[in-house]
Amino acid sequence: MATLLAWMVLMLFLCQPGLAQDKRQYLVLVTSSSPVLAERFRAGCEAVAEELKIACNVVSALPGPPEGIAAIESFISKGGSGIVLQVYGGDLAYVEVLKKARDMGVPTVIASTSLIEAASPLAEVAISIVGVDAETFVSKISDAIKADGAKDAAFCLLGFEQTPSPLKLAYGALTQKLEAAGAKRSDACPEALAFQGSFEQTLFSGVQKLLAEQDVRFVILPFRADSSYIDGLKQIAAEAGRSTVFVSAWASPFELSRTGTLTLYKAQQGERVEPSQPIQPTIQISTGAFCESCDCKTDTECKESCAECN
Repeated sequence: MATLLAWMVLMLFLCQPGLAQDKRQYLVLVTSSSPVLAERFRAGCEAVAEELKIACNVVSALPGPPEGIAAIESFISKGGSGIVLQVYGGDLAYVEVLKKARDMGVPTVIASTSLIEAASPLAEVAISIVGVDAETFVSKISDAIKADGAKDAAFCLLGFEQTPSPLKLAYGALTQKLEAAGAKRSDACPEALAFQGSFEQTLFSGVQKLLAEQDVRFVILPFRADSSYIDGLKQIAAEAGRSTVFVSAWASPFELSRTGTLTLYKAQQGERVEPSQPIQPTIQISTGAFCESCDCKTDTECKESCAECN
């Protein structure tokens, strides 16, 4: 159903005779299959749209890059003003069409839902990359480990075999930095999880096998794990007799979109923009509910969603 709806939105967008020119038009292209992610990106753009007097055109590129490329082609041919492209690990399929957009005077900001380094192959065609930098990520995770107080606690940062190569390299660098910060990587931690069925099945079976082999205190999930995932993982740990803490860390899609939109606008106003713009990662720790563990001061999603912040 989500794919069908995304197709309908994309077709409506592509079939428009032209973009209204009373406002500057921005395309926010979401390459993830998550409808929730797309809505968060929409909210981030619309949060500043009225103030900046722009219009947000949010499109989900499903089922893959060809549809996203077609949306960009259509957008720039109709006089669009700027593009915010959400990527996960850097998708080189978009390089050529973004070069074309750049040559036509339509700038792009890359919004990386993983790490800034992971999107670097697209840096040549973007005016800026927004995301979480590795140093901040490691610092936040290290703080969570230190706050737990467990001595000689092992950790495992989980990735997947199908993860794009740039992101795999970034995960490897993260592991090294966590070890340098004093954390100990579990001997049983797999290099990567091979997909077996759905994402949920792969994650759960991988953690089940990991905890059966070793008492891993921290399992780090470098992506957003919603409450159903966290609850399922906690149940797996309990059945294995482990007191494992699951730490989910990701870049807020709302903040990525908001920052990306503002960056486009500033650049087109002649203001200088930084080529790399780190944002604070959102951290969720399984020992407490999201609103108990997120940071009201730095996390936009936390401020919006949690009554404790108001």
